[in-house]
Amino acid sequence: MSHILVFGDSITHGCWDTKGGWVSRIRAHIDKDNGSLSEMNYVMVYNLGISGETSAPLAKRFEQETECRLDPAEPTFFIISIGGNDAAWLKNKKRNIVPLPAFKRNMERIIRMARKY
Repeated sequence: MSHILVFGDSITHGCWDTKGGWVSRIRAHIDKDNGSLSEMNYVMVYNLGISGETSAPLAKRFEQETECRLDPAEPTFFIISIGGNDAAWLKNKKRNIVPLPAFKRNMERIIRMARKY
């Protein structure tokens, strides 16, 4: 059984979407095939989006979230959809919530961890 782990923010989570967002739609599409597939070809989709998430807390939770869903004998795929909240502008501080160099470091860390799996 393959696993697709989707990490991100409220858009990933599906907030304000009556059909649960784009990850739920992917899962529904895959689930149409899952019913006719053997367990060997079954695909699990995990929506790990959290409203308000930025790259720093995502980097902190990435390994734990992955390891509890990981089956080393099966393929694991990652979709990372983060950055909208990082890029939000703090008018009073005249900068993004997460400055670009910090965002880059966070993303490099997330990618390193994903490659490990």
